[in-house]
Amino acid sequence: FATWSGAKFEEVRISEEEVYIVMRSGRVRHQRYRIEITVDRRNVPEVLLYAPVNFTTMAPFVWEALQARVHMRLLDARNGDVLVDDVGEYAGLEVHGNVQWLVDNVCGKETASKIVCL
Repeated sequence: FATWSGAKFEEVRISEEEVYIVMRSGRVRHQRYRIEITVDRRNVPEVLLYAPVNFTTMAPFVWEALQARVHMRLLDARNGDVLVDDVGEYAGLEVHGNVQWLVDNVCGKETASKIVCL
């Protein structure tokens, strides 16, 4: 699932409770796999990290969690068979910035930019 291999986002939802991402692998003829990732953000302890601001200074403004719960399902896109269905308990998660821009610019959505879409 990489941009150079032609993978595309099908759906992205970001809320206070979860991050939900669906991607399809490959280009049109090679869309063999579909992955669904759900990250539970509820009751996850976060720490405030320092990050660069305007390439000049470091300031505390990125919240990061290292105990997010991730549910991942890998499916055969041709027939819907579930190949992997698993949960990870200690995932890193960082959600900040204009996340609505990410949601709005998934290719195929009416709100997506014609120049840049995910």
